[in-house]
Amino acid sequence: TGIGACQAYASGGNVEGDHYDSIMKSTFTGASGVVKFKRDDDGELENSRDMSTLKFGMHNIRPSETDASGMRGYESVLYALWSEDNKYINAQGEAESGAWQVVDGAEFYFYGQTTTEPGPIRTVFNANYIPRTTQRIGFAAVGLSCIISLLSAAWVFVNRKERIVTAGQPPFLYLLCLGSILVAISLIFISFDEGKGWSKSQLDRGCSLFPWFFMFGYLTIYCALLCKLWRLSKLMQFRRKTVSMYQVLAPFGVIMLCTLFVLLIWQIKDPFIWDRKTINYDPLETIGECQVEGNLLAYLLPLGFLIVIVTFGTAFYAWKLKDVQSDLSESKMIFFGIFSHLQTWIVGIPIVVITGESSKEAEYMMMVALTFIFSTTMVGFVIWPKIFEWFSEKYGKGQTKATVIISTTRQQSRISGLQTSSGNNNSVNVGRKSSTTDNSAQQRESHDQQSLQEEEAEGPETFQQEVDNTV
Repeated sequence: TGIGACQAYASGGNVEGDHYDSIMKSTFTGASGVVKFKRDDDGELENSRDMSTLKFGMHNIRPSETDASGMRGYESVLYALWSEDNKYINAQGEAESGAWQVVDGAEFYFYGQTTTEPGPIRTVFNANYIPRTTQRIGFAAVGLSCIISLLSAAWVFVNRKERIVTAGQPPFLYLLCLGSILVAISLIFISFDEGKGWSKSQLDRGCSLFPWFFMFGYLTIYCALLCKLWRLSKLMQFRRKTVSMYQVLAPFGVIMLCTLFVLLIWQIKDPFIWDRKTINYDPLETIGECQVEGNLLAYLLPLGFLIVIVTFGTAFYAWKLKDVQSDLSESKMIFFGIFSHLQTWIVGIPIVVITGESSKEAEYMMMVALTFIFSTTMVGFVIWPKIFEWFSEKYGKGQTKATVIISTTRQQSRISGLQTSSGNNNSVNVGRKSSTTDNSAQQRESHDQQSLQEEEAEGPETFQQEVDNTV
């Protein structure tokens, strides 16, 4: 006002009449910087300030550091500046003047000293929480899977001296059940959300634990089968006198160490965190899910590679031992299990990805189905046929037993009680003999004795060993 009056007086005009015009024409520096009034396209003065001389600041009011006396106040930290010189891109893709720009190195702290933006204040129309009924279905699937695996392991332990269990190598059957339980338990960690009373930190931990339990469980299943078949394959090569369990655990150890290495890097550098995002604004709809801030493929690809290795390694040895008696290798049933898992991966994963963007309930139900199939398939295909056969032998009318006939010219070799031979001109005849009547039994025994006599006439020493011993 004073500058306008001085300019009007200095120009020799009427201060009272020219005062307003002098103010509008003046340019000066004030507390907010250079002050200049705006002109229209015709050069006429407008009753507003020229925006090119104006800046706005956004300040973050937050608690300050505690002083020596233990007191803590509040401080105002400049977070961003608005200026006409800053450019932004509008909806039409054109650059326009006037935008906010964050001050270099500044961080905005929300309530609770967190840099994570809180959810919308207005009422959420649909938060896509997992319904209680759906959650109970998931828990029921977990419980059923664990019961199946525990009962199967218990049956193996109780009947570990039975021929049919001995031939299946009980230690690896225990590992198979353990892996199935870990896969089933992994579902628990993704069965909660804010609607069940879990905080974000609890949900973050649940997201992080899921890949640990699932990967170690899934790989334990296949490593147990791989080592089991590899052990039998080494026996069939007749190169060692004894093939113990510890001599074939190398693949198991290597795969587990590689998995541990990848998961540790994932957990340290870019762990899974719980994130709730808005998927619709009118009406307001959100969805929560486990996400990583970085590149998820950087961790999924090496883990997927390990899964492919153990899967195809197991399939290879199952094919290699396809002609060996089913009580020993279970090749056919293992193939069925692998085929079921491949179908589940191919069909299930795309459905999980698609439903995860729109419906948490549908995504969760697919995860329930996937974990249930992965955790029960191999147990059902490998152990349950043994249970049915054992029940048939024990309570059925006929009895069935496996016989391994091996002819050799030199020293014997064995796999945990199962005798074989090594030397030149080795031959293995693995078959079954069963009898439902005394006549059929006598006929098969006569046939076996005749075969043995023919081999003895050719020179090599022959022996017949029933699979009766413990592994």
